[in-house]
Amino acid sequence: MKYVVAFGSNLGDREKNIKDAVSSLKRIIGTDVLQVSSIYETEPVGCTDDLSYLNGCLVAESDFSPNEMLGVLLGIESAMGRERPYFNAPRIIDLDLIFAFDGEKEVKVSTKNLTLPHPRATERNFVLTPVFDMFKEKNIFGVFDFSKEFENVQDQKIEKKDIFV
Repeated sequence: MKYVVAFGSNLGDREKNIKDAVSSLKRIIGTDVLQVSSIYETEPVGCTDDLSYLNGCLVAESDFSPNEMLGVLLGIESAMGRERPYFNAPRIIDLDLIFAFDGEKEVKVSTKNLTLPHPRATERNFVLTPVFDMFKEKNIFGVFDFSKEFENVQDQKIEKKDIFV
């Protein structure tokens, strides 16, 4: 199964937080990080704080089911000290499953704990621009075309940084 995972941080050493999270995912047995996007600085969306984020996305291939992969990501967040005192609170690390693909078929999930594709992913430039870095033809694995959605988020401020994971 292949996954698109979005990551972000707006607390502490944001660059180190992202590098640590990606490194942790790379160490998970049965999971390979295939590609990592550029890193972008972005304004918070849907948050009450004004701390800017570093954001990006990655593509991973894993033996895990979507719910198991969600557990892996939540475990990495927890191990890094992520707290959730309230909805959309500032965070040391945020790891979100955005899309899942089984071969050439998009996997859709709708449970209490997981919705795939991520319900707000196509409304956020901090997700779509990094995804575009990895899928220049604006479609993911030839299955999901996000060119129209990408045009609709261009008013959201985003700045590419010289940070490499």
